[in-house]
Amino acid sequence: MTAALELDGVAKSYGDAPALSPVSLRIERGERVALIGHNGSGKTTMLRIAAGLLDASEGSVSVCGHAAGSLGARAALSYVADQPTFYDDLTLWEHLEYVARLHGETEWEQNAADLLGHLGIYDRADSMPNRFSRGLKQKAALAIGFIRPFDVLMVDEPFVGLDSAGKEAHRVAHHGAAGRPPGPRRSRRGHRYRPPRAHRGPRRRTRRRTAVGFGHVHIRRRVRIGPQPPRARQGADPPLPGRLGGHPDR
Repeated sequence: MTAALELDGVAKSYGDAPALSPVSLRIERGERVALIGHNGSGKTTMLRIAAGLLDASEGSVSVCGHAAGSLGARAALSYVADQPTFYDDLTLWEHLEYVARLHGETEWEQNAADLLGHLGIYDRADSMPNRFSRGLKQKAALAIGFIRPFDVLMVDEPFVGLDSAGKEAHRVAHHGAAGRPPGPRRSRRGHRYRPPRAHRGPRRRTRRRTAVGFGHVHIRRRVRIGPQPPRARQGADPPLPGRLGGHPDR
């Protein structure tokens, strides 16, 4: 069976500065995988390469048998970045409509209302997400990531900025095999939505979806990216950048 995500010797460098050491990885359909590694190990770089947003310096990536960045790969993969961006002139509801219709979803309204209700931002549907706080932006990005059909879900730093309720909602979403909560019908006149259904978590679908990201979300497998950093000696002062033995950030 074709793997959900497969990397073969993928590496990235900027001149003489390596951003990602060579990685070979195969993730099967239906798996939930967490990437772990110290800061600067290349976790985000690897996800961006797999999402087709960044070219690898060497190696190859396939998503459900399609080359990363191709039309087939983009149709199969939903990617939620750690610093989401939004259109300046679209409300959150309009973002959901745009993405859903772009991917051929015709009955998306109730699913959208349930997603917003599940994440606790139903009352912000008519607000501009580019004006949201860090946590609300993350919730909005998650809703947009789940509104579209996908076979592979990749989430970069899924819990950053989320409150406890948001983290729990995100865990429930991942536990549903990266499926989507059923989703509000909007009246043709104005913005009147059917209230979201009871918060019962995502509806399971027959498609076997794959989730890749950071954090503890009922993970079945963890993959370390980059070398393991040395452990600090107990009682020793932390090394400072520029000092002998230090590890300055790159």
